[in-house]
Amino acid sequence: MSAVTSPAAQAAAAKLIEAIKANVLVNYTAIGCTALVVADYLQTLPDEIEYMWPTDWSLVKVLFILVRYYPFVHTSISTWHHGTGSLTGSKCFVPFIMDAFSCLTVTLICEAISYIRLWAFSGRNKYLLVFLVPYYIAIRGVEYYYLIKFVKSLDFLKAPAGANLGCITTKAESKLLSAVFIAVLISLTSVTLLMMFIAYQRRLIAEGIGGSGSLFKLFYRDGIFYFVCLSSFAIANIICDFAAPQNGMQFIMVQVMLHTEGLIAGRMLIDLRVHARKDILTTGNLPHLLQSTTDRSRTDVEFAPYNSHVVPRVFVQVRTETASLKDY
Repeated sequence: MSAVTSPAAQAAAAKLIEAIKANVLVNYTAIGCTALVVADYLQTLPDEIEYMWPTDWSLVKVLFILVRYYPFVHTSISTWHHGTGSLTGSKCFVPFIMDAFSCLTVTLICEAISYIRLWAFSGRNKYLLVFLVPYYIAIRGVEYYYLIKFVKSLDFLKAPAGANLGCITTKAESKLLSAVFIAVLISLTSVTLLMMFIAYQRRLIAEGIGGSGSLFKLFYRDGIFYFVCLSSFAIANIICDFAAPQNGMQFIMVQVMLHTEGLIAGRMLIDLRVHARKDILTTGNLPHLLQSTTDRSRTDVEFAPYNSHVVPRVFVQVRTETASLKDY
């Protein structure tokens, strides 16, 4: 029996065909996420211009700009990695590594927004802030540690010139990548549990603070939605890393999660601005809302200093045209 028709050769050829199919599917999924980013941007751009652009510069506004516009940088890197068929063998390392760390950068930005939301939700609790800052740094450190170990374990197929197969992974310690998603899941879960604990302690839901237009109710609702969506994607990635064929298919959900994470984080901040405007127009719905009719022209919606015995109050100073949030 010739080497070409031997069972071993046939098995190797079958594995190669499956790897090529998986690579094409993963590439199309990643490139399809680019269309999602563009569509979301065009849909939300009018609200961004109206509610975000006029506001003063702050840390949260900088994070918003990053979460809105860095994904375009990321999709460029991802398209280069997934859409260039001539890349093969050692040429795949640079685009793959850039894509991987760009993914983690998106998570870093989105999680920073999530942590600041939690701190604001607590009424700027200084003790919580002392915990959140090192905790955020530690979680990100763990993620970078395992991602670095993961990219060091990679190897790629060296295809003949002109084959245009793209980057096909032949070796990867996917368990190390799953550790990154586990760290993301731990971060999401801990932030959400802290938010639920704060909401329970202050009886924000039971007492119906602010009705349907309450900023605090909006914080809680969006926070839960963010957790459910992102934790589901994180779990899906962990499952793929352990259960999917190790021919590149294990990466099928990575770009989906990262692009969705950026979209939700950006929309949450825009949604907060929109609802803040509505709250100002319906101030009678907030039992702890104070409306100032002085000659101060600037509008601020800010959280009162932390007091563990009372529900945090929202202070509003009304300007005739627009509202700006100090924290958001």
